[in-house]
Amino acid sequence: MQRSSVVGAAPASTRLLQLDLLRGFAIFAVLGMHSPSEPGGSGLLRPIDSFIHRYGWTGVDLFFVLSGFLIGGLLFTELRQHGNFDARRFFLRRALRIWPSFYVFVAFVFIQIALEPGGSIKAAWASMWPALVHIQNFILCPRDHLWSLAVEEHFYALLPLFLLVVTRNKNARAGIKAVPLACIIICVSSVALRSLLVLTGHASGRTQTYMCIDALFFGVNLAYLKSYRPDVLADVARRKWTLLVGFLLILPAGVRSTVFLDMVGYTMVYLGYALILIHIVSIKPGEGRWGGWMLTWPARLVAAIGVNSYSIYLWHRDAGWLGYDASKWLLRLGQPSPEIRWLCNTVAFMVAGIIGGSIIDKVIEQPTQRIRAKLFPARPSVQAALPATASPALLSTEQSSAVE
Repeated sequence: MQRSSVVGAAPASTRLLQLDLLRGFAIFAVLGMHSPSEPGGSGLLRPIDSFIHRYGWTGVDLFFVLSGFLIGGLLFTELRQHGNFDARRFFLRRALRIWPSFYVFVAFVFIQIALEPGGSIKAAWASMWPALVHIQNFILCPRDHLWSLAVEEHFYALLPLFLLVVTRNKNARAGIKAVPLACIIICVSSVALRSLLVLTGHASGRTQTYMCIDALFFGVNLAYLKSYRPDVLADVARRKWTLLVGFLLILPAGVRSTVFLDMVGYTMVYLGYALILIHIVSIKPGEGRWGGWMLTWPARLVAAIGVNSYSIYLWHRDAGWLGYDASKWLLRLGQPSPEIRWLCNTVAFMVAGIIGGSIIDKVIEQPTQRIRAKLFPARPSVQAALPATASPALLSTEQSSAVE
């Protein structure tokens, strides 16, 4: 399905504005985390500088929860419609969604390392081969932000295989009841393992799949509830405390304590984002204060950036540093205060990262998605039968996952 370059122009049946908003906020958080920051270099703006670097990493957890929610929703929708799901089609569509942009980026970094002073093809291969086989979260490569994409790839393999096992040779509805229990076991096991390693004096290494996949599977649990127990999510969304508790759960993530984060901090973060997700999806654009804000131009700008979040995530550091270097060069022409210098450098980094990633999205991502839609279209969906006025809380997750 072709994506519109303007969020407001996208057909109502293909995307949820609420989820693109969350993607946009997630990528802004990541950009903030990776923006340059020199000790004492931000002057009176140091509290803001510190805030975005203390909390920016949580944007990855928001992406994890969103991925679990969306991919789980796609598979559950297919199971509900057809009584099974086409694993081969799923894997092919996933590969065409992720790999073209990913391997172009890996090739770019490979060439860059090979051509830099003192570099060589051998050095480039030694640095980048883990990314070629999606183990860059175990053996980090020069672009260490790619670790989360390896976790996503492992999740894309594990979840369908698990669903194939539990729905094999039995009624899909009966087999699917194992999902929430399995997700709970995974979440408890991950936090227990992180805690055990910390208590025994070992480094947890959060980038490893088994250390952070609980965030993705908690998103799957949300998708299960949305598909099979929508009344539960609707009840949570109606509670006035949902959004507040979500933010309060994330707040302690700014504590720079490995022990705290490994034992309970990471769990609190994805639980917080899960509550925020439930609340945001329940809001209908145009209705109420928050719904009205979703239709304003700042919200639509954030959502438009969220549409391109995958390409932006891949390229933001390389493109962002070009903006940062240009800003530093221009600032040499004057004598700005530390506050102005930090603000200009940070904005330049973030804007360049967004523009660079968005250009790549149009050049690589969108054409490959049109090819994917022609070669391996999604199976017929019940979404066509849903009324156009349906509440977002009742919409199939398939609608919000058109680009997944």
